[in-house]
Amino acid sequence: MNQSQEVIQNSIPRDIALKIVSSLQVRDVCSLGSCSRFWRELCGSDSVWESLYRDRWPTRVPQIKPALMGWRECYIDKHKEMDRIATDVVQQFSCTESIDVGQYLSAIKGMCFMELGFGDVQMFFFKPKFSVLINLIGLHYCISWLGVPTAYVGEALDSCKFPKGRCVFSGGRLAGMISSFGWTGIFFVHSPWQILHWAMKR
Repeated sequence: MNQSQEVIQNSIPRDIALKIVSSLQVRDVCSLGSCSRFWRELCGSDSVWESLYRDRWPTRVPQIKPALMGWRECYIDKHKEMDRIATDVVQQFSCTESIDVGQYLSAIKGMCFMELGFGDVQMFFFKPKFSVLINLIGLHYCISWLGVPTAYVGEALDSCKFPKGRCVFSGGRLAGMISSFGWTGIFFVHSPWQILHWAMKR
């Protein structure tokens, strides 16, 4: 650590520094924690990770935290559990270009049963490298089951670098039959933005 960094650290009261850390997202907390011993200790504190846990999984907070685990370890364990659930869904639909309504709703109900949060969907489903079918499952789950406002979903798609493109029916490469949005029949989708635009118009 150079002298200027040390001066900055010494000039920040610990409680203020802790408030700064507590306002960050998990990736930023991890990045800041790698800067110095001072920030590593703050970024590893139980209060920070308890807040991150409660924000991401408000309905799955353990009644009693395991005695031998800190909140950071609890967060990592829960993240790994959600990763396994998401991976099962992704693998199930990664090699297909079509899906019937039964399979589609079964995947979403499974996600609902395990109480995946909006942060989980952003982390595990909103990836441009995945097929649009996987993106669509995550998007539909957020809007219809979690009740996330379409504006927030749009911001999430933006942050994940999804190309907006032009939404057309004839150019789609995947076909899906979806009833829970209130639409029936077969339609074509080539971008999650297409579904978001429809949802915003409803």
